[in-house]
Amino acid sequence: MNPRSYLLIHIVTPLCAIKKHGLQLLFLFLTPLLALLPSEAFALPKDKYQTIHVAADHVSIDDKNQISVYKGNVEFQQGSIKITADIVELHAVNGRLNRIIANGQPATFKQQIKQNMQTVRGHARIVEYTLNDQLLSFTDEAHFQQGDNTFSGEKMIYDTKNEILQAHGNKQSGKRVRIVIQPNTLGDVSN
Repeated sequence: MNPRSYLLIHIVTPLCAIKKHGLQLLFLFLTPLLALLPSEAFALPKDKYQTIHVAADHVSIDDKNQISVYKGNVEFQQGSIKITADIVELHAVNGRLNRIIANGQPATFKQQIKQNMQTVRGHARIVEYTLNDQLLSFTDEAHFQQGDNTFSGEKMIYDTKNEILQAHGNKQSGKRVRIVIQPNTLGDVSN
């Protein structure tokens, strides 16, 4: 077993085990979040029903402000969603997960958005997903890939509901958006 300590959270974790470790508030805070991540429009239908697995070297829970922070080689997975980062923050509003922020060198994201659609991948120093707006953003050295098509720039914003990608360069540094679209998908970046 890797000497690094892991935090593994399952919806099926018995309450008695949590009480034994003095983490009763952690269970109460995370249980509603586990059932709600991610929204139907963002994930494969089966993703929202999958168990969430989080592995990290350290976790900090702020129940009052409804924020949990995972640090150190963080691995997050639920169904087809996979996130790796140095730090992952989960933000809730009224007990419901509202936002995921991943920071890393780089932070990575991967998911199959729809059943017959190729996997969407991306990485940047900051990856953020806002559930209410169904927006996935990659900021600072952003890279986005859907199938064989690639996009890179300073910032990428992907509207998962409407399947719209916006890519931005950086005028100050002179960095421009770079796009590679394969000939067989010209005009259809969803395949």
